Amino acid sequence: MDAKARAELRELVLLHLERYGPDCRWMLARRLMGASGYHPSFDEGELDSICDELVSEGLVEVRSIAVKRGPTSSIKPWLKNRAREGKVKRPRCFITVRGRRAAAAIRARLADERHPRGPPRRENMRCITSTT
Repeated sequence: MDAKARAELRELVLLHLERYGPDCRWMLARRLMGASGYHPSFDEGELDSICDELVSEGLVEVRSIAVKRGPTSSIKPWLKNRAREGKVKRPRCFITVRGRRAAAAIRARLADERHPRGPPRRENMRCITSTT
């Protein structure tokens, strides 16, 4: 994978974790930025190495904790019991504060690329340049 594609994948991982919340690496490979399906959309080995880089830079941290342990609907008691147990499953990637800042900067850059602000509007220029 070349450097440009690798940088884009890093940005996608940060944006995904900011938008969708914590995910394990297995799920990141399959549903990165809202994709669906069982087969991975990206190479799992490449995604693992990118996650390791993000962890070493302090943008992402990996924790093996139960994400939600609250009660669920009383109509489904089997789900309620499972929610109470809070089993630790796969280690999940959580975005840190530094990662949120980096993702916000990436999101702002992408928004400017999609919709450039352009020159100021004519009616706004009149109030700036008028001296009366």
